[in-house]
Amino acid sequence: MPAHFLLGGPLRAGLGLVLLAASFAVLWTSRTIELGIAWTAVVPSLVLLIPAWGLLQRRVLTLDGERLTLTDGWLWRRALELSLERTELEVVPTAGLAAVVVHRGGGSHALATWIRPRTAARLAAWLDAHLPAPLPRRATRLPQGDR
Repeated sequence: MPAHFLLGGPLRAGLGLVLLAASFAVLWTSRTIELGIAWTAVVPSLVLLIPAWGLLQRRVLTLDGERLTLTDGWLWRRALELSLERTELEVVPTAGLAAVVVHRGGGSHALATWIRPRTAARLAAWLDAHLPAPLPRRATRLPQGDR
């Protein structure tokens, strides 16, 4: 029997809509400002569209044996099917949030992005609980820059 894991719901979509509305409100008010100063409002509002779009997305992970099906979207759905044989799992910290990535051979695929670290841990535990053997973990490579 397939197991399902849902990423994205009404609360997450609501937060994405709030960010989207804030971005468009800043863009709308920047029309009345002089062009030399308006770019200080336009650039942040365009950058704000990135997390808004990420929060508006919905993903359902369906695990059936060793096959994982990712279904994206609310109305128009697209699906991707992955085999979890010889794969590694990595939880990548991203600006206070996390991304869960599956590595297979030389390629990689993001299972979930823009999620809390606690949700990433729940997703990894869900995968381990529903697979015959837990997926090996890949150590996260952190930059050795200015810290």
